[in-house]
Amino acid sequence: MNNRSANESIKGYSYQFDRTVVEILDCDDRDAKFVVEGVEDIDILQGDLSTFVQCKYYEGTEYNHSEIKPAIIAMLRHFHTLTAVKRGHVKYKLYGHFKSGQGKLKTHFDLDFMKKSFLSFKKDGALCVVYHELGLNDDELEHFKKSLDIDLHARTYEDQRSHLIFKLLIQEISSCTNVDDAQLFFYPSAVTAVQSLAIQPDINKRQITKAKFVQLINQKEVVFNLWLQASLDREKYAKVIKNNHFASGAIKRPKAARVFAIEVSSNFDLGNISEVLAKIAASFSHKEHIRTPQEDRYCPYVLLRGISETELVALKERLYLSGLLFDDGYPFRGSKFRPALLARDPTKESLYQLKLLGSEAEIVDVFDLIEGTTKKIYDFYINLRMPNTSLPSDSSFTSIRIDDPHFLTSIF
Repeated sequence: MNNRSANESIKGYSYQFDRTVVEILDCDDRDAKFVVEGVEDIDILQGDLSTFVQCKYYEGTEYNHSEIKPAIIAMLRHFHTLTAVKRGHVKYKLYGHFKSGQGKLKTHFDLDFMKKSFLSFKKDGALCVVYHELGLNDDELEHFKKSLDIDLHARTYEDQRSHLIFKLLIQEISSCTNVDDAQLFFYPSAVTAVQSLAIQPDINKRQITKAKFVQLINQKEVVFNLWLQASLDREKYAKVIKNNHFASGAIKRPKAARVFAIEVSSNFDLGNISEVLAKIAASFSHKEHIRTPQEDRYCPYVLLRGISETELVALKERLYLSGLLFDDGYPFRGSKFRPALLARDPTKESLYQLKLLGSEAEIVDVFDLIEGTTKKIYDFYINLRMPNTSLPSDSSFTSIRIDDPHFLTSIF
């Protein structure tokens, strides 16, 4: 397969997943079931009615009947397996987007046209007539034709996403209030949910109701696929993350116990990481004044994931030489970890700007000792999200995908 064909195939799958999101969100029945990669690309089971949807996306191809013939034949074969009663409760939809040639298919075509154009083909020089093979008469074919809906004017890949999906997300998700929310938070979650269903080997695990789907994606965290993140503007991404997670709207930032868990790649730059920590310390520590009351003092916690003990020591040395005052829960060389040291607030005599954690377990140990303060954990991950199953239940947890830790300086 050449690069062009590969790109078209990838775009076709993406278009199909997007169409699945549309079908789910645009359905009025919250109890309707949707099967991803069922009989067709999308199966919609709503009461007694079953609708089977097939998507074709060929933005660089002129339409010819042969382009959709295999899909229609597959639908007829499925129709053939149904009882007479069930045939009265099925619909087949084919959405197609083509570069041109849509006028070749009349809006209303007769049975002879369907037989000739869609239900017969030549193989090794011989004519294959599918409806003869299946033993279907004209009345049955007419029934199938009435159950079939072909739309060759489906939206473009970009238009379906920006003018339909985003609109539906704002309409159906109460916490999705604008296009930025839809694009950067809820759309990635929706596509991830559809992809997760599509890869299930058991068809029973590839189905979901609208109510469950909405509940699944209705969480304001960033869950980016690599391909999606690469398509977004870096500056805009940073701005939206800041506005949604770190803009307090108050004159001074509210006091809280904030943990910034940051995944570090194997080829990280010590200087860049130091700059990130200094930025976090400056942005999330209280502003010290002559009359600052003790109860208003606080500073952030940082957990670096994927960094070795030797590298962590080198980083602490760099922070120490830069004059950034930090605490790591170890009062003297060779001592055991003491979470109480990190649980206490900075004081006028010990104006710590940063508290360094060594593991997820230390978060639990420290947070167990903190009372009367909001607790928040931000997981900035590159490849692997931090597991939140063992973290304190009284703390909020948000995962945010990043390319590299230095990106945090763009956010703050």
